Amino acid sequence: MFQAARIPLLLVVIASSWPLAGETQTPVVDVERLVTEFFDAYNAFDGSHLAYYAEGIVLEDETAGQKIETRVALEELYEQSRQSYEEVEFVIVDRLIDELGRRVAVRGRLVGRALGRDYDVPFSTFLEIEEGKIVHQVDFVDYETLRRQVQPEADEQRP
Repeated sequence: MFQAARIPLLLVVIASSWPLAGETQTPVVDVERLVTEFFDAYNAFDGSHLAYYAEGIVLEDETAGQKIETRVALEELYEQSRQSYEEVEFVIVDRLIDELGRRVAVRGRLVGRALGRDYDVPFSTFLEIEEGKIVHQVDFVDYETLRRQVQPEADEQRP
């Protein structure tokens, strides 16, 4: 009788680990750690964060109206941005990870130095993760405030 009671519980545990209809089972990834490591790598400002992206990454910068569709194109964009930005740090204020660990919302401050001036602007990033890699990223950055902080003379020249 004792063993019979344990069998249904074991079946429940095994059945609960199967994917639901329409889901594919992916390897277990510590998404919290992955996101922390990704932003730490980005903050190193040496390109090491690029290893966290899948080859077919789709990155959409909604504020700038840009869409990048490969890691090679993203690497090229990153190299261009390194020419303007002297320092970059993403300061995470809040993050939310969905219960399946596939989607992450991050809110924070982008602080650093560009064109010889300090900047501090809000950002939001939404990440989609598959098999431990970022496959889709959507960014929102307050570029207008960034521009005013690093190029105040541009505002002075406006009529």
